[in-house]
Amino acid sequence: MKITTLRTTEQCPDIKTCPSIHALDLHPDRRYVVTTDETDPAILAAFDHLIGPGERLGWVPTELLPEVTS
Repeated sequence: MKITTLRTTEQCPDIKTCPSIHALDLHPDRRYVVTTDETDPAILAAFDHLIGPGERLGWVPTELLPEVTS
């Protein structure tokens, strides 16, 4: 398997623990996101209706997705 890093944050001193977006040669139709788990109970409760079985809530810095605006 070949992993290609598409984006990573520049605000992280250790690239092995940074939020990032990757492509995997075995699944070119997918993007893999390394996120930081959300642990705030209030935020988790707010998103509860959007999180299905086998899913979890994480976040990435906005710099990883500059084309996504509010």
